[in-house]
Amino acid sequence: MERKGVRFMEDREYGQIGSYLTGDEYVIWKGAPVKGHLFTPQDLYMIPFSLMWCGFAVFWELSVIAADAPLFFKIWGIPFVAVGLYMVAGRFFVQAYMRKHTCYAITSKRILRIRKKQMDSLNYRLSPERRVSQNRDGSGTIWFGDAGTPAARSYQMMPGQAGRAGFVMEQIPEVNRVMQILAEQESGTDRNNRIEV
Repeated sequence: MERKGVRFMEDREYGQIGSYLTGDEYVIWKGAPVKGHLFTPQDLYMIPFSLMWCGFAVFWELSVIAADAPLFFKIWGIPFVAVGLYMVAGRFFVQAYMRKHTCYAITSKRILRIRKKQMDSLNYRLSPERRVSQNRDGSGTIWFGDAGTPAARSYQMMPGQAGRAGFVMEQIPEVNRVMQILAEQESGTDRNNRIEV
């Protein structure tokens, strides 16, 4: 499945998948977020909002410093400036770091998401509604259940919450093929394609 322009993790990182398999469970598909796609559809709203937030917070902080306001007011504005800077730029670095250390696998029983040494899984036969968005190159994101709602996607933009708004397979290659594999597994019509891990 590896294609030009698609970043796959080193074999040693994919090797973690095997340690999470149980009994006769086997891997049908594995992948990692593709490079690029820095911006998401939510950024259409998030970027203007973050610029306004950060601009006002910086204006407030500079104003109270210039007016030699009491120390309380000078300190009061610092967290708002920090949050504004995170929303404008910091979140992109956090999201890139999270993607770099994430891989996914679809097994004969469930979906695995491994981030560093942490793993969470979702039984696709019991999985909630799925939403998908596709990029021009065929990659895309699959949201499961409430993770695909606008509120959950916005929550993911907040400091420290990247990747915590429900179960998401983010920026995976050939997203339609992955949706097809999930549908086959869910209906029991999979072709028993195994991948060595």
